Amino acid sequence: MADKVKAYPLIYGRTYELDYISGFLLRPDDFDAAVGTRYVSRALQDVKYCGGIRYAVFPVGGYIVYGGVACVSKILLDKIRNGSGEKLGHEILDFEKYLHDSSGREISFFAGFAVKREEIKPGYVPKLDLTDTFRVYYEKIKENWDASFLTTISSEAMDVETVKYDEGGFSPKYYDDPTGLLKDLKILENYKEDHYQEIIDYYFVQMCKNPSIEESFLSGSFSKEAVGSPFKRTSLYGLTFQKFLSELEAEQKKKAEMQEKQKKQEKTQESRVHRTVKEETDKSSQGNSQIEKKNMWLGIAASVLIIGIIILAILLM
Repeated sequence: MADKVKAYPLIYGRTYELDYISGFLLRPDDFDAAVGTRYVSRALQDVKYCGGIRYAVFPVGGYIVYGGVACVSKILLDKIRNGSGEKLGHEILDFEKYLHDSSGREISFFAGFAVKREEIKPGYVPKLDLTDTFRVYYEKIKENWDASFLTTISSEAMDVETVKYDEGGFSPKYYDDPTGLLKDLKILENYKEDHYQEIIDYYFVQMCKNPSIEESFLSGSFSKEAVGSPFKRTSLYGLTFQKFLSELEAEQKKKAEMQEKQKKQEKTQESRVHRTVKEETDKSSQGNSQIEKKNMWLGIAASVLIIGIIILAILLM
């Protein structure tokens, strides 16, 4: 009998009337929502411009999020229809209702499973695929689609079978970074969309093996969002590595120029303030000097007047 592990469904998304629910729509109670949101919000950023689907695996405290997909609902539906749609029945047809919100905006969401690292057998992965992720999202969004108010829903554990990971399968190959701009980010050279499950499995197993090393992965990144992302491993979407580096260098240069411009503006403003203060001080000093001179002459005049009165009094005696 296959070993099983508890997998907690995760959902971050909008409903018909409500925007993204703060702290996730669905998650386990002890799941760090703030940390999870950092990864999920990055995965959802510009997702419609990178094919509409991104795959992710990442750690959140004692959990590893597995089978994560950030997507535009309509694009995910089309992918499942063209692939594993035979595993689903009425869900495929019903899902048309959940593609747009009350303002007509396309629905994007993140869904996946949180698995406790300590509960998974080393070298094994949960037996879950894109259809399972889709089904969990569909069931929960259907229940809450018309709600006018929602708070985070506590996720109930699912008992999921695990399968042995093929250690002789995928092996990552990364681009060399001669610029040093990537810092601790690594760009995967041998990513293949058709083999995304093998790649997700690889990073999941690596993070289970060594909790001190983060091998979080997000597919399909642009240069403007890759550096500074919480994800430490990624693949590129729609551009070569050289193009990626060129765009990244241009963005870094533009950022440096803006920072330099801001510093100059702050310096100019500071100089203006100093000049204004000096001018006001000088005016005040000049005013005080004139008053002092006026008082001096008044004093002299008073002294002369007193002396004149004394002399006049002597002459009249």
